[in-house]
Amino acid sequence: MNFFKKFSFEFWPTWLLYLPVVLAGPYWYFKYKSFSVATFANPGFYLGGIKNDNKFLILSHIPDRFKPKTIGIAKNAKLTDVLADMELHQISFPCIIKPQYGERGKGVEKLNSVLDLKDYLQQNILPLMIQEYIDWPEEFGVMWYQIPGKSYGISSLVRKSFLSIVGDGKSTFKALLEKEGRAKERQNYLLIKYQPQLDSVPKWGEKVVLEPIGNHCRGTVFLDAANCISDELIEAIHNIAASIPGFYLGRFDVKSTSLEDLMAGKNIKIMELNGITSEPAHIYHPGRGALKGWRDLLAHWNLVFKIGALNRAAGLKPPGLFYVLRQMQVPRDEFKV
Repeated sequence: MNFFKKFSFEFWPTWLLYLPVVLAGPYWYFKYKSFSVATFANPGFYLGGIKNDNKFLILSHIPDRFKPKTIGIAKNAKLTDVLADMELHQISFPCIIKPQYGERGKGVEKLNSVLDLKDYLQQNILPLMIQEYIDWPEEFGVMWYQIPGKSYGISSLVRKSFLSIVGDGKSTFKALLEKEGRAKERQNYLLIKYQPQLDSVPKWGEKVVLEPIGNHCRGTVFLDAANCISDELIEAIHNIAASIPGFYLGRFDVKSTSLEDLMAGKNIKIMELNGITSEPAHIYHPGRGALKGWRDLLAHWNLVFKIGALNRAAGLKPPGLFYVLRQMQVPRDEFKV
């Protein structure tokens, strides 16, 4: 795995992955006379979704039929109050808990019991959100864009394959986990999490999902599914996006009952929506070359600046660059509804 991490584009360090984007910065600055105009690609999001956007608030704009039951939890909330709120909104275990402010899957966990919830609350004092666990087999990343007054579409679609092991009828759970290359970075965490099962022997062909959270940094494989983008899916996402004020570009993390249902634009649940710094995740497809990955990242950011500039031309005034830089250093941990 270390060999692949060294040479495979999907595992390159962030500074190298985004080097062409940084080098292209002066071009966008001279073209649009501003860096911060990019934040107006999503004027309805805090700084366009560049950092510290409130996931709970964003999700609140999406119609209930397109998302799991979700509740916001104030920082330092008491266990009894959280349980009462869960009961009120008919959310049971297992469920998903995550920070309202966060990125790259940090702090996202599947809770299986009251004890799990108690332990999580003791370790996390920021505003949180709890979601109904949607036990549908497929998860996707859908990068959506709309050019103001013009066209709209999906620029990236990935199908997620969760970090898993498959039994051979001979090897122990621990041995299979240790052989799974994508589990290396989180091996200590996984060994603790699955400690009671380590000596068991999964049956031949038995698949065990180690990480139910679909983030690349947690071992999920992102498979380019651009050939599955359909007119029906585009229209379904367009109708959902239209309900979100000031939203023009971002990635929906979506659950569905099947790839066919997703393509038909039905049985869709939005787990999360991220703003302008969400990535066209197909760049992480295994074996994707650097030139293609860089090309698609540059195209993404070119679209961000273009949409921001069009919104500015419509009369919106973006914040100054120094204001943006200052705000990015401020933790956004207040609770709002």
